This record gives sequence, structure tokens and C-alpha cells, in this order.
Amino acid sequence: MQIGAIQNFRSSNVNFGNLTKEEKEAFIKTKESALDVIGRPEKSVFIYSSACLPQAPESNTGTGTLLSKQGEEFLDVVKTFTTANVIQDVPSGEYMAAPDGGFYTPYKTSSQALSTHLIEPELLLDDKFGKIITPEELKEVVSANNGECKDVLANFENVVAPNSPFDKMLKKAYERFKTGESEQIKALRSEYDAYSAKNAQWLESHGIYEVLSKKYNTPLFDHWGEEVDKKLYDPDFSQEARDARKAKILSENASDIEFYKFKKFLSDKFLGLARDKAHEKGLKFGGDVAYQFPLSDMFSNPKAFSYDVYMGPLDKKIPALNFYQITDQNSPAAKLLAQKFALAASRYDTIRVETGWGYVTPMLRNSEGSYHEQKYMGSSVLELIENAVKSVKGENYNPKDIFYEVEAGEKDFKAFNDDGSLLEPLRDRVKIYTSDYMKRGWGSSRAYSDNFKIPASDYMYGASKVDTTPLVELATHGIYTQRKENQVKELGSILNLDTKTLEDTNEFIRAKNAEPLLAKNNFMFFTEFFGSDRTFSDVARATKESFRVKIPANPEQAYYDAVKTGHAFNLMDAFEKIFKAKGYDNEHPELFAKIVEFKNKLYGIGVANANPKVEEVTEQGTKNPPVQSVVEEAISIDKPGANSVEKSVKKNKYIKPALIITSVVVAAAGAYKYFTRKPDAA
Repeated sequence: MQIGAIQNFRSSNVNFGNLTKEEKEAFIKTKESALDVIGRPEKSVFIYSSACLPQAPESNTGTGTLLSKQGEEFLDVVKTFTTANVIQDVPSGEYMAAPDGGFYTPYKTSSQALSTHLIEPELLLDDKFGKIITPEELKEVVSANNGECKDVLANFENVVAPNSPFDKMLKKAYERFKTGESEQIKALRSEYDAYSAKNAQWLESHGIYEVLSKKYNTPLFDHWGEEVDKKLYDPDFSQEARDARKAKILSENASDIEFYKFKKFLSDKFLGLARDKAHEKGLKFGGDVAYQFPLSDMFSNPKAFSYDVYMGPLDKKIPALNFYQITDQNSPAAKLLAQKFALAASRYDTIRVETGWGYVTPMLRNSEGSYHEQKYMGSSVLELIENAVKSVKGENYNPKDIFYEVEAGEKDFKAFNDDGSLLEPLRDRVKIYTSDYMKRGWGSSRAYSDNFKIPASDYMYGASKVDTTPLVELATHGIYTQRKENQVKELGSILNLDTKTLEDTNEFIRAKNAEPLLAKNNFMFFTEFFGSDRTFSDVARATKESFRVKIPANPEQAYYDAVKTGHAFNLMDAFEKIFKAKGYDNEHPELFAKIVEFKNKLYGIGVANANPKVEEVTEQGTKNPPVQSVVEEAISIDKPGANSVEKSVKKNKYIKPALIITSVVVAAAGAYKYFTRKPDAA
């Protein structure tokens, strides 16, 4: 498996194309004026991974946060160089290694319990947190993150894995938290008590699941030795036996369970602080709620699931909620789903519903293949989700702050009826679409508005997301020739561009990134912003490198360097294309001139000390990608001999890495098999 890498060069011309403080202020004013002309987005979402945020070398534990100096710089970069007014994480639930140990993923674990990678350790050194860790303890964690790829990939083993160096540091913090007498620690304990009481419904059961998983050395609770442990929350099992066993577990493992709750408390608190930081920057804070429920939820809520029934796409085996009872709001399935989204509503301003179509027409089947059903739920489950969010948001509830993923394979889900009209449950709800499979009359903002008559406020549109084909790959790989040809024709028509120009790799990428700005709601995935050449999440090619690619410690310089490759997002280039397509260049000539000036500045055009290869850039585009030879090697696609991150780093070890933005293949090893009985409704 190879990973593309974009290097940051420390040469004499390192600053060509960089903006000064005054130029950035002028850039922002130009951006605001351009948006006044083309129309401001209602929602412009920048999607990132909180586990892959930048870290300074001296504090590189393996995963970053928005609360560090580097995290704040990243927010500033997003705020300056995109149209974003929402910053959205991939699921923030507990990252956990897949059963085969191959990769860590946020899409298979609890949306209720958050991951410890959200905790910013440098804040735990502060008086506000009672200094519950020491500099020496943090230094030990940083020292343990000593692999060759530590500046390139997130190190989950060092942070979120059980008994990891980070976990051991938190254990020491917990001991000080329990016994400390400072006013700050006392205040923290008071917050913890309130948090524990508020979240008792899931915290205790998840803590018990944690200690029993360690006892039996497996998370697969149907493999545990004691029957009462397997059925600890099953109402069909003896209440007396369950109560006695539960009391014994809580007594014998009190410290471990409280430590688990302490980590969840800190994770939630730091997520709230990250939300506050985003708000300070004028950004709403969005979260992604995974479709799947983890083993800890199934252990705690066995009646919420249908036995030996799986839901979702055919290539996955996700244990299914009991969709036969979920329309009853008092059913275990309805209560669990409502709890999941109520927690999300308390944490985030906006919510992305992963596999949203799976709540409209869940695909249900058993392990033997004797039962298969696409069960139509209409709007009932979506209303359950929305009511749960509304119960938390109250007067601040806005249904347009919930975004439903509805793109799926034709065999999985069809969002449109045979007459082209939208499926009834999807009407008046915000639906997420990409231009991944754009062709005539489909996959463009124009198509959704004009052909399918979807109101502009009812869909969110972008070039690619966590698991779509990267634009660099789409533009260059022969296997995508027909797809690219279809898209070149549509982009040429929509943006009034010469299709021959769009045959150029960089011009194609730029047009793809420009077109979503024509939508009322748009989004961009962080790897496209930096011009990555690899899929971040690819279920067909999951490896240990999945979900790990990090943004470097100096995100602003990394962005400037990435733009010079020709693949990264240049907002002013996008504005230029839209202005020309709509005739705004003639209506606003002075503003248009500023747009072109800043576009050229970021590309390095006309800068005295510019790199020679960048001099090939023209106002119309590039004849060849302006990439230095060593970068061409580092970001090569399917180049023989370049088959790992390690090789890429070793090959260029004389260059200080500052940016590795790549799409990494990912994750989806099938869900754990637990249920063995026939489906209730089969």
C-alpha cells in the first residue's frame, strides 16, 4: 500500500506565494465581496478528522486537537482560505482496533462514549485543571511516539489503545483528580459528579462492559464464560441474578469503572471546549453520527436489536436495530436511537446522519441468507431522530441543521421515484450529494436544482467526501477515463469552459472544486483542500494506515506549499471561474481583477523569487502540474516501488516533512457477529 506525500521545502524561496498579514486581510475582504456577488452559502461545511489535527514536534503524542496552538492555526486557515461557516468532524466516538488488529476506525464504535484523543494534554498541565499531569509525564507520551511516520500518521496505539502511554498518563491524572484538594480539582470533581449523574443511563453499563472485556480478554461478549455476564442487561434473564452480579462487578471494579467514566467526562469536556474555540472563530461546530451501534451498546440494550439480523449495504454486516418495533417510541430500539441523537444534539450545532437512507429503507438480512428485506419506514425513523434533536435544542432547533447522507448504490437505495420525483421521506430535509458520478443531467448542483427540482436549501453538495475517489486520482487514472469525460462535458457546460482545457489535470480539479460554490449548501473534505491523491476511507482496501493521515504542525505554510502542486484548493481560482461563467467579471471588473491577483499570488505567478516550475502557470491554468521532482516522486500514483508511507518518508528523509495529505485506504471489516437466533420478523 502506498501513501502520497507532499513535502514542505525549507529553501530560499520558501515564502513565494505566501500572504502577509495585510494581504490576508485584503484577501478576506475580497472573498466577502465576491460572496456578495455570487451569493453567500447557508451552510458551507469543512470536514476534517479530529484525530488527524496538527501537533508541534515537542507535543506530538500521536493525535492532535483544535485546542492547541497548531489546531487554532488550522481553524484560521480554514476560515481564511475557504467559504466555510461550519467545521465538521468525522465521528468522534471511541476509536477501536478492528478484530483483526488491522486498523482503527470511528465508524464502528459508540457515538455515546467519546474518544480520549479529544483530550488536549497540554491543558491538563494548566492551573484550570489542577495540573493533574506533569510535564515529565507528557514528555514520556511524546517520547513513546517515536516511529518514522510520527509527523505523517496519527498514532492511535499511543493514545487511544488500552494501556497506551497516553492512557497510563490519564491514569495518573485520575489519581490526582480523586485526591487533590485544590479549588480547581474540587470544581472539576463537582463537574464530574454532575456529568456522571446526567449520563448514568449509558456510562455505567459501558464501564462494566469495559472491565468485563478485559476480564475475558475479548470484546465479543457472546464469548464470555459466565452466562449472567453475557445477559447482564437482558430483561429475560433472572433479575435477581443480574442485580447481584452487577453489584459485585461494581464493587470489585469500582476504580476501573470510575476511571473509564473519568475519561469520558474529560473527552466530553474537551469536545465542548473545541466547540467554543470554533465559535470564537465564527464557525459552527458539526458532528457526524455513525450508522452502526457498537458491541457496548448491544450488550447494554439487547432488546433494541433483532437477533441474527444485519442492516446496511450488502457488503457489510451491521447488527440491526429492531426496525419491527422502532415506530413505538417506548420500544428499546426507539429509546436507544433517540438517546444517540440527543447526545449528538447536546454536543454539536449541526449533525450529519451517516447512511441516512438506511433509516428510510433499511436493508435487513440474516446470516444464512434465508431472510432478506428492504423495509420501508417512510419518515417515521427520521421523525424520531428529529424529535430527539428538538428535545435538546428547544427554541434553537432548526431542521436544516441535520444533514442526511442519501447517496448509495442502486441496489441499496433509490432516492428518486420512477418519474424523477424525490422519495417522500427525503422531501424538505437536507440531503448530501457529491459530484463523484457527475454526468449529463446527474451529479451536479444544476442537475439537482433543475432536473430534480430540489430547493436550493434542501441539499448539500460537494466534490468529494470521506470515501469518494480523490480528484487527483479521478483526473489521472485510466480506469476513470469515461467518468472523467462525462464530468468534463458537464463542467464545461456549467462553468462555460473549453472542454479541451478541462482535459488538463489541474484545471479539471479546479473546476470540480469551483462548481460546488454554485450550491446554496456546500462542503469540502480536508484532503481535497490540500490536494491529496488518495481515498481517506476505502472499504475495499482497508489497511493500518486508514483514518491516520495528519495535517502538519504548520498548516498555513503547508497550505501554501500544497497550492503550488496545482492540486490544492485555490478559492480565488474558483471565484474566477464562477465570475466568468456568470458574466460577473464584466459587471465587477475591479473586484474581478483583485480575485485574479490573489489567485496568481497563491500560485506564485509573477513573484520574483518564484520556483521555475511554477512559472509555467498561466491565467488559464497549467501546462504541467507545478511540482518539484522530489514531490512528484512522493505523491506518485501507483508508481512501482513506492508502496508505503515508510518508503516515502525514508526516500525523502533529507527533507523536513510538513505536509502529508493523502487519502488513506480504510476501514470496514464487517461488524462483529453476536446474534445467532432467527429474526423476530422473518
